[in-house]
Amino acid sequence: METIIFDILNAQHDYQFMARSCETGKLKIGYVVIDKPWYSPPDAWKYFIFSNNYGANGFCGGSSDLGLTKVEVLKETIVPFNQTAEVMYNKEIGVTTKLVHEILGEEYVVAIINPEDDIPELWK
Repeated sequence: METIIFDILNAQHDYQFMARSCETGKLKIGYVVIDKPWYSPPDAWKYFIFSNNYGANGFCGGSSDLGLTKVEVLKETIVPFNQTAEVMYNKEIGVTTKLVHEILGEEYVVAIINPEDDIPELWK
């Protein structure tokens, strides 16, 4: 289960986007880069998601940065990575999402969304 502090505005996370990989069909999260060959029409452009790749090997059992990963994605599936997209991603990988409000150090549950549930209309 992933616990997320509820954001009623559903703001985009640090300019990140989510889209489906052309190769695997799986959702990818990262930063969009468009390859626009010189004097090419928009239907010849390619869309990529770049994201940091981390792996075991860090100091004291931590992780180390393995560099950027580049994945070609389907243009029509690109969406801002906000809380709705995060819940969608969690549903796809089989993770339950718990949305909470934190008030004076107390957690109040807004919703628990299981992988088989529909995403409720909670955001503005």
